[in-house]
Amino acid sequence: MTLRNFTGAGLPPEAKGRALGLPPSQAGSYNHSNMKLLDDVTIEASSEACAVTVMDTALLVVRLIRAEIRRVRPGALSLNQVRALGLVGTYPHSSLSNLSELLGLTLPSASHLVDGLVGRGLVARRTAPDDRRQIMLKLTPQGERLLAQAQTITRKHLAERLAPLNSAQRALITESMKLLRPLVTASPRAGAAT
Repeated sequence: MTLRNFTGAGLPPEAKGRALGLPPSQAGSYNHSNMKLLDDVTIEASSEACAVTVMDTALLVVRLIRAEIRRVRPGALSLNQVRALGLVGTYPHSSLSNLSELLGLTLPSASHLVDGLVGRGLVARRTAPDDRRQIMLKLTPQGERLLAQAQTITRKHLAERLAPLNSAQRALITESMKLLRPLVTASPRAGAAT
């Protein structure tokens, strides 16, 4: 595997060099500019090097998607509202506490966010059949349509960015994502139906 765009953000130079499999004599002098030395060298990627590359790339992809959602604002929704719709769509019948955890928001903030989505007719609240104190969240048909619109917009934007790659490169990315997905898929906590 050839690593061409490894940045190793957040790692000290010696850790970046070690993650790339550089010899100890070169590991401490690693910086992004000497990455060019690896363009024609095949190296075995350690799990640490792979993790750094995944993290760096994931942050860039998320930044790209966030910028597009902010630019287009499907249904005049905020980024957090679109994220909430996506999570409720992915984990139907999740509780408010599950959603707040997945969004990284406090329970009152998540509750306020959901109130707005319920008020717009995008999310419905239902009482859990086995525990009347538990409230489950589900997308309404209008919420499903708006989420699909937001996903289509971001998918088209990302496809434009991937268009310059040849089909073999796009296939490699697709296969890599298929390998990665089950390793990083968040599972809802107890109390969320799956």
